[in-house]
Amino acid sequence: NPDAPMKDSGIEWIGEIPVHWEVERLKHHIEFNPKTEIPEYGEDDSVSFIPMDCLRRGVHTSQTVDYSKVKSGYVDFAEGDILMAKVTPCLENGNLAIAGNLIDGVGFGSTEINVIRCKSIHREYLFYILQCKTYVDRAVADMYGVAGLKRLNPSFIPNTKYPMPSIEEQQKIAEYLAATCGEIDELVVANE
Repeated sequence: NPDAPMKDSGIEWIGEIPVHWEVERLKHHIEFNPKTEIPEYGEDDSVSFIPMDCLRRGVHTSQTVDYSKVKSGYVDFAEGDILMAKVTPCLENGNLAIAGNLIDGVGFGSTEINVIRCKSIHREYLFYILQCKTYVDRAVADMYGVAGLKRLNPSFIPNTKYPMPSIEEQQKIAEYLAATCGEIDELVVANE
């Protein structure tokens, strides 16, 4: 609504927000790197595996591997979780997606992936925020380590403040962005 009264959010990367919105830490609305209930798999049972190179700007592909290959040393997640790279340059390149089409609703991936499970925030709304250039720039500024091997501070995602409209507004924003981004994607394909 271009006529909505605005206020300063108090957070530089967010800027102004409508007066009736709040700004809150994400940890109150998500589970960050949660444990996933894993079925009783046998060593040779097939499971979904998403290596970092299969996680790309908003989408992922998954491979099918034997459970024995991923039962330890990998991160686990559930259908609908947001998967987000936590290392350079993958974070800057927008390597995140919503996990889908997983065998038994469970998947495994690189330990360089953060898992975000939404509780009281609209998943697609958060998914779009996590792609926002000003948000990514702020996340990159919070990374630690040497050049080429930098990682996102584990406390950044849950402790950063985010704009929080009502859940109904979050859904409308996500629907608007999905439709608008879809139109842009179609134009890009048409002009290739």
